[in-house]
Amino acid sequence: MKMPPLVIDEIILLIDTYYKICATDDKALQHLYREDLSTTIRGLPFFPEHKNNPKFRNVAGMTLLLMNIDNVVTKKWPITKLSKLKLEIIKRYEHDPLMLRNIAQAIKLISFSQGVYGLPPIPNRVFLGGNLLLGYHIQLETISNMAIQVQKNLVGLNISTCSICSNDLSNIYNSRATNLLELHFAAPIEWYAENKPPTTSQFIFLCPNCHRFAHSDVSLFDEKTLRDAIKF
Repeated sequence: MKMPPLVIDEIILLIDTYYKICATDDKALQHLYREDLSTTIRGLPFFPEHKNNPKFRNVAGMTLLLMNIDNVVTKKWPITKLSKLKLEIIKRYEHDPLMLRNIAQAIKLISFSQGVYGLPPIPNRVFLGGNLLLGYHIQLETISNMAIQVQKNLVGLNISTCSICSNDLSNIYNSRATNLLELHFAAPIEWYAENKPPTTSQFIFLCPNCHRFAHSDVSLFDEKTLRDAIKF
């Protein structure tokens, strides 16, 4: 049976493991990293029909994929030997391996601790933090009990101003402006990696444009980073 291509969450874990292996000369530790990668990916919720197949994402297969990445990164092979998505992730995180490490840890926690299945990525856009992280984030700010309660409070408070760009939507949409604001869960990636419980203070209200921008990169989940990234 032909194995399915890697999804973005698997690629993130693969490349994070590559950086961890590059950071040590300990062969035993490198092997443990490869074993952990295989075990983790086999446990993700994307391909349940392959879970009992010993060839599915096994250590030998992961080792080969890691070697392919190394051959391209060290310029032994041309970049055309890797998929566009792998190259995008390498480019995005090659100078920010800690961010990648936190994302990989978050993917593990979301998959195994929370049992949350990823939602589709933003239409026409690849989210380089992975589908599981994006899916969990969207669930936190839309259907979680806390999000529902905060949203009810918004209606009662009659808020119409975006927390980031400060645009008052009532200037255009009058009394309907409150219904146009969207709830955003503004926690940094470290929060997801540490598996902390959400609090009401982590929710902010955004206009649709700022919210779409906040979902364009994992670093922009965080309120301060999002605010710093917008020119006023």
